[in-house]
Amino acid sequence: MTEVTHIKGNKVIPHTQKMYKVGYGSNLWGIVSEDSLDRYTYLEGAIEYYGERTIYYLDEEDFLTEYKDLEELKQKYENKTI
Repeated sequence: MTEVTHIKGNKVIPHTQKMYKVGYGSNLWGIVSEDSLDRYTYLEGAIEYYGERTIYYLDEEDFLTEYKDLEELKQKYENKTI
């Protein structure tokens, strides 16, 4: 798998998270990232490692300094076909 370093010419920052299968009750399961585990109440012992995911964040500084204002940015993407 190739590493993503840029999206539409903008630098991205990868962040890998561990994911867990979490039991909330009888036949009720969810997939939760390691960063979110403390936000939920779940059954004690009803948690198992599920895998990993990578989230890519845009480097906002690089992205915003390219354009003078929001209107210029909108014009660029409204005129492009994807």
